[in-house]
Amino acid sequence: MKNFKFLIFIFLFLLINSVNIKAQKQQAKAWSTNNPFKTDVFVANHGQFNSWVNTDEPIKYAINNADKILFTSHGLIFRLENFEKITEKEREKMERQSPNKKEPDKKMELLYVNMIWEGSNPDAELIAEEQTEGYYTFGEKAFENVKARGYKKLTYKNLYPNIDVEYMIPEKGGIKYSLILHPDADITQVKMKYSGNINKIKINRNGNIVIRTPAGDITDHAPESFTLENNQKISSSFYLEKHTIGFKINLYANNTQTIVVDPWTTTPNSLASNNLALDLDYDIFGNVYVSGGTGPYKLSKYNSTGNFIWTFTNPITWATSSLNYYYSKFCSLTNSGTTFIGEGFQNNPGARIMKINSSGTLTFTSVSFGMNNEIWHMFYNNCSKQLIAFGGGTIFDDNIKIIADTNLSSSGSKSFDGITESYNDIADVEMDNNGDFYAIMTNYAGVTGQEGFLKKSLFSNNYNPPVTFSVQTNHFFQEAYQFYVPGINYPFTVRANAMALNSSFLFTYDGKTLKAWNKNNGTLLNSIIVDNSYSSGNIRLHEGIDVDYCNNIYVGGTNKIHVFNFNGTSFSQLIPITNSIPNNVYDIKINRANGKIYVCGTGFLTEVNAPYPCSLSSINTSLSSSDSCFGKACVTPSGGMPPYHYYWSNGSTDSCIFGVPSGTYIVTVSDNSCSLDNIHTDTVIINSSLQLSITPLNPVICKEDSVKLIASSSSSATTYHWSNGVNGNINIVHPLVTTVYSVIATNNSCIDTFQVTVKVNNFYSEINKTICNGDSYMVGNHIYTASGTYLDKFTSSIGCDSLIKTNLTVTPIPQFSIGNDTSICNGTNVILNVAYPGATYLWQDSSVAPVYIVNQAGQYWVQVSLGDCKNSKTVNIEIIDCVPILEMPNFISPNGDNINDLFVPIKAENIIKMHTIIYNRWGTKVFETDNLNIEWDGKQNGKNLAEGVYFWIINFTNLLNIKYEMKGSVTVMR
Repeated sequence: MKNFKFLIFIFLFLLINSVNIKAQKQQAKAWSTNNPFKTDVFVANHGQFNSWVNTDEPIKYAINNADKILFTSHGLIFRLENFEKITEKEREKMERQSPNKKEPDKKMELLYVNMIWEGSNPDAELIAEEQTEGYYTFGEKAFENVKARGYKKLTYKNLYPNIDVEYMIPEKGGIKYSLILHPDADITQVKMKYSGNINKIKINRNGNIVIRTPAGDITDHAPESFTLENNQKISSSFYLEKHTIGFKINLYANNTQTIVVDPWTTTPNSLASNNLALDLDYDIFGNVYVSGGTGPYKLSKYNSTGNFIWTFTNPITWATSSLNYYYSKFCSLTNSGTTFIGEGFQNNPGARIMKINSSGTLTFTSVSFGMNNEIWHMFYNNCSKQLIAFGGGTIFDDNIKIIADTNLSSSGSKSFDGITESYNDIADVEMDNNGDFYAIMTNYAGVTGQEGFLKKSLFSNNYNPPVTFSVQTNHFFQEAYQFYVPGINYPFTVRANAMALNSSFLFTYDGKTLKAWNKNNGTLLNSIIVDNSYSSGNIRLHEGIDVDYCNNIYVGGTNKIHVFNFNGTSFSQLIPITNSIPNNVYDIKINRANGKIYVCGTGFLTEVNAPYPCSLSSINTSLSSSDSCFGKACVTPSGGMPPYHYYWSNGSTDSCIFGVPSGTYIVTVSDNSCSLDNIHTDTVIINSSLQLSITPLNPVICKEDSVKLIASSSSSATTYHWSNGVNGNINIVHPLVTTVYSVIATNNSCIDTFQVTVKVNNFYSEINKTICNGDSYMVGNHIYTASGTYLDKFTSSIGCDSLIKTNLTVTPIPQFSIGNDTSICNGTNVILNVAYPGATYLWQDSSVAPVYIVNQAGQYWVQVSLGDCKNSKTVNIEIIDCVPILEMPNFISPNGDNINDLFVPIKAENIIKMHTIIYNRWGTKVFETDNLNIEWDGKQNGKNLAEGVYFWIINFTNLLNIKYEMKGSVTVMR
């Protein structure tokens, strides 16, 4: 690689004498995200999801995750991926088609599970709420220009009468839905009917609904239910009738409160596995691009401060077969953010390439390239303006494709190393500034003796064989059908993040061992085991490597980035990076412009500051200035390979910026070398104002005194004009009240303004203050607690005497009674009256009347306020059952044995008054009493009555003073 050095001279011309220009590196705050592709949202459908499922129901929204859930007006569709074991017959067929290829153990099958809200309102409205940042684009044909928004919540309004259903995606995974039962709702109407690829539906012992599918279980966890007003828990459960699920709620009848029924659904992948960030890149504007996830794979963009911009999703059919999704590493143009995504594998008619612009829009899809049915890597050669795609094939021996330009207009393919057998695939590839590239071959290259070899090919030779060198690395990266991306078990790929180079050395890393190589002849210079506990090659759990120009090498590990320095002969281990590295690392990139390190892996994308700063180029800055009102900044680079390209933070692409206001400007310079990584940034701070000031600043004077205001500027303004009509830089003022004075200064065409406040201490001021009874108010050192008018005299630090008149009003704290804790009958009311003259009221439910009617048990709270003076009280109301119960015996035996001797109630409850009359069979009254216990002993006037049947009438009153009458008979036997 050629040395690339910059000498940057910044010339700044200003129409004023005071100019402040500084060139400096700025360390912005690092950022991180644990959801790289932002899949925890409901994405609006504009047609892009229509081909994902086979349904006549219009799709409204979708969760585009590992397991996909699509929402219609009447229900949901679960799109699941099942990986079945390949039968021996299927394997034999594949081996006949590709005899040298080791085939996968499993094939992919798509499954669909449908759920509809049976009997729901056909006109129910589906509303999306809480729009998230960024947007979502897609590669689906005819929908390339869609920029769909994501939302945090979906609500089916009035899905059933007085019933809404809300959906949200919780952090713990799965999907949360809530049934909102408004007063008078009937939950028995709610029914979820399932169909599709279902083996069985059952309720387990935990009350969960388990929907068995060939891809795994969809589990509807038992609901938790509660009242919305006071969060009171309510017992609830599912019930199951064949494939239809309903809900049961206890104590729900005649409920007048809003109730929330809150289940939680998990899918086989819990909607949480689409977070595998496999590869990343950046552009000169500081934007970061990351790709990965699960099929169809995704590409996301973040700006320099870590804000999410967009996510692009590959077409659902991109790089797929009946076996799997095939993942290809993307390629970004550093100077524009344009991205290219290859088709990892497409057997017939061949692999294609998509072109995505910086806005995330698919602008072009190439034709299928013959002679190559695999594309695993790409890079852009800036010298030849060609896109170079690396792959392999199951039929032909070609393993690179040279594409004429970024419009993908024409191409040619070849075998760069002269190997004539097929399956000669490349695990990783890097290009230097000369356009030469270095490649590590896969372990299943199809050619004995080529597995794991490191090869160099020359751009000057148009990448034709022979290669400059071919050496054994003893790194082993398996070919697509046998190689699994670290941490996941099904996306097939050849790509590995295993190589890094700078102007001095080439480094390789297989997940365990780091090696340094001579770039010219392939000599192994040294190696070091990063961690003995790590695995290497195709069974590694992490990868990623990059190097700066000081030979500091950063390699991915588990929960950390290992850092080494290479001195040309040996490695030395440095302190690793552990901050914001929560899991396995898959890719590492050092931003050549600002020294930031970007890292991605399992469930994260993060930016960290390089712990070992390294000057990536030689920079000298020469500053000069002249009289100018607005700034002019010019950058003159040297070194590298002219011509140069300029990118200013204000959008300019010239070597100079003109007429810019005060501010900070960042310029990025790139050269014309083959690699677009040769860039350098610098920061210019331009201050183009007159730097006007006034002394003294905001002075304080006594009434009828004066003060001299002096205006000055750092660039010697020629005229000054004050707001009170004075010209010149000196202004003697004597205001009677506090006054603001401003001055306008000019220097030729430059104008600047400044203002100052002159505060005047008055002799007299009056204060009106209201406090609550028991509080106090302080004026100076005097404390007042009673209503009245008070006069206080003060002398300020500048000798001004002032008189303060304070009108103090003491407001009483309202005293009232809400009553004692009490019990009332079910179905009755109690009136809480807390009226207080002139007061305002606030009850626990935000009611504001002085009278509150209670008909339910609970704790009731009220705050009574007179202005700012408040008092609050609480009362507890209990509901009791006041229905009277009266049971009487039908037989007594008054014989003196103390057993059944008296006619008394068997059971009497909630009765406060009772009047009883007993008659003989001829209608003659023999007994009468108001005793609640009656206690008739079968006698009249002390004499035993004859045995036989006697008739009674009882009139009684309950706790609510309601009158009842009961009749019956009793037999007397002695």
